[in-house]
Amino acid sequence: MTITDQIYQYLPQLSEAESLDVLQFLKLLESRKKSLPPQSSVKGFMTAQELLASDLVGLWADREDLTDSLTYARQLREQAQRRDLG
Repeated sequence: MTITDQIYQYLPQLSEAESLDVLQFLKLLESRKKSLPPQSSVKGFMTAQELLASDLVGLWADREDLTDSLTYARQLREQAQRRDLG
């Protein structure tokens, strides 16, 4: 049985509200897929040498509001963990 068959098997068991949730989720997946670059244009991982040669290293070096990068990163992680996903 394929995954599609398994999904079809569950659909009749859903309430109207649950069916709408599934539809919204499918639309979300579709919109994400449209916003991603084509698979062929996605570059692989960067080597350490490529990363150092890129503009990423030192990108925020002149920011005066980021005096302690470790504290800033910790705050970002905590905010991400507290955000409402519903």
